[in-house]
Amino acid sequence: MIKFSDKEGKPGQKVGNDTFSDILLNVSSGKDFYAVWDSEYTNIIENFALEDNVHVRAEKIDWIQELPSVLTF
Repeated sequence: MIKFSDKEGKPGQKVGNDTFSDILLNVSSGKDFYAVWDSEYTNIIENFALEDNVHVRAEKIDWIQELPSVLTF
């Protein structure tokens, strides 16, 4: 999911479906699972293009929507 505010400041989002190949998390930091996931799979996009050729700052968040047949921890 990509969250952003349009040129009028109204919040918006775009949702896409990507496939993960490997999920690697460094949990040695002592943080909880969700904090580690957020630090690894949340990114800022400084120049995200909207349909009307306006560029804004956006936040991209990757998350699992559907469990795979095998998930190993």
